[in-house]
This record gives sequence, C-alpha cells and structure tokens, in this order.
Amino acid sequence: MKRRVLFLFLLVAVASLLSAEITLPFSMDFDSLSRGDNIPGGRIRGDADSIPKIVTIISHSGTNSLFMADYSTTDSSELIFTLPEGMPRGTVKYAFYLPAIDPGLIYCTLGTSTNSSGRVVDVQITSKGNIRCRKPEDQSLETVSEGISYDTWHTVEISWDISTNQYLLYVNGVSIAQKVLISNEAPTHLIFKVGSDAKSAHTAYLDDISLRIE
Repeated sequence: MKRRVLFLFLLVAVASLLSAEITLPFSMDFDSLSRGDNIPGGRIRGDADSIPKIVTIISHSGTNSLFMADYSTTDSSELIFTLPEGMPRGTVKYAFYLPAIDPGLIYCTLGTSTNSSGRVVDVQITSKGNIRCRKPEDQSLETVSEGISYDTWHTVEISWDISTNQYLLYVNGVSIAQKVLISNEAPTHLIFKVGSDAKSAHTAYLDDISLRIE
C-alpha cells in the first residue's frame, strides 16, 4: 500500500513539473545551469541524438548557452515552455547562433498546443540564413529576410496581439515584418525547435530567452 501511495505521489509530482507554467516576466540565460540540469519552467524533448544541452563553449551573454543539435532522422531537438493561461498579447525575445558547420533549421513557434495544428506564430531561421514566416491562408512559408551570417549571435523579437490579429518581427533590433497571425487564439505554449524529422546534422545555440506581457 505504501509503495502504491509513493508511486502515485511521484506520478503527480512529475506531471506537475512537466505542466508547470512560467511566471511573467520570464527570462532565461542558462548561466546558473550545468550540463544535465533541468531547465526551470521548460521541458526538453528529443531522442538520444537530439536532446538540448547546456554548454559553456559559447554564449551571447554571461557564460552558458543552450546547444540544440539534431543528428536524428526521426526526431528533433525541442525546448517547450507553458505560458500562463494563454497570452492574448506579449513579446518573446531570444538570441541565436548558427555555426558555419552543420547550421540548423531553427523554429520559434507560439501555439495553442505543442503540435503543428495549434500554431499561432511560426518563425523559422533556415540553415542558409533566411528568415521565413508561416502564412495563415495556406500554411506555406514566406521569406522575409536573407543573409543571416554564420558564427555570430543575432537577436529575434516577436510581439503579437490577438486584438489586432497581427505580430511584429524584429531581427537585431530592426523591424523586418508585420504579419497576420496564423490563428487568432491566445497561445499557451512557446516552442523552440532545431532540426527536421526528415533530415539530420542540424545544430544551433540559443541564449537569453525572455517573455513579457506588453
């Protein structure tokens, strides 16, 4: 009986940890973490070849960053945050670094679920250094900027508001696009993903993730 109670307690504790919401305003620079640590407020997803890792070899600020590598043909490297009760408006900002060797396809998605059917905003940085936004009418991707350089840090800022049904996209502090939301719903999840299920050898670094209500 005691074992059963302990098992149920652990099950509830794990479920609570995985579904924990972040507290706003939120920021994460990874500097207080070590390789193998859990990411406060977030959870990682991927197989043995695509699990995100804390590293010290490079960072946007401070000492650490998150290395996301996908060497799998069946899975991708993901970092997922649960937003508090859905956010009808807000701003997410992050820094990314594309290495010249095995540059990755980086997704930043705001959605009502952790799968593609719940997308509200979907911004991609391709391995060729192009920035693309997903269109609501046919779910295709539109290139809005080109020429992101390798082996250097860049910042992306996305501000959305469902009352206007639009979002603004900034790269390195410069406004590059104003787009219509894919779905006019308050997102409940923020997802960073590197790689593609159909390909392998995608790598990238993330740092200084922040989220705030506007």
